[in-house]
Amino acid sequence: MGKFSFVLVKDIANIPDVITKLKSGELDVAVIDPAFLISVFHLSVAAHTSVGALECNRLKTSNINSEILYTLSPSRTISQAFATFGPKVDSKALVFGAYSDDGSEAALEKLRKYVSSIAQGEIVGVDQLTQYTDSDRIRKTYKIKDEELRVGSLEDAIVCKIS
Repeated sequence: MGKFSFVLVKDIANIPDVITKLKSGELDVAVIDPAFLISVFHLSVAAHTSVGALECNRLKTSNINSEILYTLSPSRTISQAFATFGPKVDSKALVFGAYSDDGSEAALEKLRKYVSSIAQGEIVGVDQLTQYTDSDRIRKTYKIKDEELRVGSLEDAIVCKIS
């Protein structure tokens, strides 16, 4: 079973260029705004679900890179998933993800090199993504009510909604 590798890029000087390349289909990666990711686990659940859909030949979108955004989204509209979870001109950082057959360290290094060729910013560990999390926007996007948070965490509520 294949896996996703992820990197986080902060302080990106050319986000409009990245968005243009993404929209034109030039990029062979998933690009996600980390403001809408509550944790690495949240991202991992979406990645695992997307890989499962690929392996079972049940993608709901055209490719694995768009599938992860679709999986993250509470909406069942791919355009809404892109609008919410995709990069925006005012994004503070971006998560880049690439699918590979093995998810090895070599695949991660290949992703780092690829991303450094398209994004002018600092590549850091994806474990830093919570620095860019916007919990209020996440609660609004996923329609998380206070009652849900009385029985579990925000992460619990979101993971239940996407899995």
